Amino acid sequence: MVAMGRGGGKTPERVVELINDEVAKFGQNGVARSTGLPLRSIQKYMLGNSEPTQATLEKLAGYFGVTVAWLRGEYRETPSLVIELLEKDGEAFTDSGLKPITIKLLLDRNAEPNEATLQELSDYYCISKARLRGDEPNKYALLIKQFKYNLDEIGAYLDARKDFTRDNVIELCEAVEELELSLSDLSNKISDKMSLLSG
Repeated sequence: MVAMGRGGGKTPERVVELINDEVAKFGQNGVARSTGLPLRSIQKYMLGNSEPTQATLEKLAGYFGVTVAWLRGEYRETPSLVIELLEKDGEAFTDSGLKPITIKLLLDRNAEPNEATLQELSDYYCISKARLRGDEPNKYALLIKQFKYNLDEIGAYLDARKDFTRDNVIELCEAVEELELSLSDLSNKISDKMSLLSG
């Protein structure tokens, strides 16, 4: 048995497939430059006859916008909210910082986004990373319902909070959109909190 991460053994199937797809588009030298890996490594991974080290898998995961676990072959699906948002925006999302290959992998429903990809999506869509992963319900949607959609009361409640963070604002924006309320009306009531988005 080959020791994990020593560079021997086989290349994970997903790595072989992804590297070959990228080489077909950009050439071996182009992929080596883009990923920061030596040309010889790219050639070995194309053939599938070298096991990438942990550091190499992390570089590839960063390049493709996915997790190392997914690259190794673990079954991880794209979170449903990520698919829903990307399908809604389609080509428009290519203006973001994500590579077309990352968008394609996510839309194919079979890739787990890494933290950098989730952050990019979070910033673009004004949704918390936890919500994108499907890890938590939106507490601000519950709060808005509790206040019976009264934006004056919600604004007063939120203005009184001193521990409001950028992630709280992102989650609030998501709740407002989810409940089809006017973000600009609420923004006017808590403008100092909304300014956290630009920070």
